[in-house]
Amino acid sequence: KVDRMRVFGLTVEPDVLTTYRQCRQRTTWMGTMGLESYTNAKTVWDEVENAEQRFKHLKVTKVDVTRCSIQSTANKIIRYLGDRFGDDDGSPATPASRYYPMNEKASEGFGKLEE
Repeated sequence: KVDRMRVFGLTVEPDVLTTYRQCRQRTTWMGTMGLESYTNAKTVWDEVENAEQRFKHLKVTKVDVTRCSIQSTANKIIRYLGDRFGDDDGSPATPASRYYPMNEKASEGFGKLEE
């Protein structure tokens, strides 16, 4: 059985997703496949709405990733996990304590983890 407190549904604003898809379709082999529905604004809106309804039905946490970097999204999810499960001693965790994704040496040049 899956612990729903550890499941996250990622969502994005439909207009932003449509723009990404249009760019991807123009710059890859996908442009030759005739996938008009892939970039159709109504279809994309329906896909996002369907996904969000599914997240609600499954009672999982929705995370909006519109205009967020992968690192920012990961940090947001790490914060959720830390708040929910804390450290092994029962105290609330922070990204820098329990879930820090890299050691100090590996993270040089990437900046500090968002607090």
